[in-house]
Amino acid sequence: MKTITFFICFLVCLSVSAQDYYVAPTGTDTPSAGTLANPWRSFQYAISQVSAGATVYFRGGVYPSSYVVINKNGNAGNYIKFKNYPIEVPIIDGGNSLQTLLRITDQSYIIIDGLY
Repeated sequence: MKTITFFICFLVCLSVSAQDYYVAPTGTDTPSAGTLANPWRSFQYAISQVSAGATVYFRGGVYPSSYVVINKNGNAGNYIKFKNYPIEVPIIDGGNSLQTLLRITDQSYIIIDGLY
């Protein structure tokens, strides 16, 4: 019985495990990227690739951006998180434009932390 209980717990833990992805100014926006060794390049591309439970870490540097739309939802137990990589400072730079850089409309369970 202990083995069956352990196995069921193991499967449940696997099904709710979070996935970590990475973005860097020197990355590439391809489906095979998104890892620490081969990160994505843009905020918008990262959004298009992730789902509930994902954490996207932004490496330090400047990210030129004009208009980013977050059109994905997390859920109560699985937020979508966009965070800075530990002790690094990612800067989302819209240049001298006075337009909106980030739009989130009718989306839930999104966390943005440590992006400047």
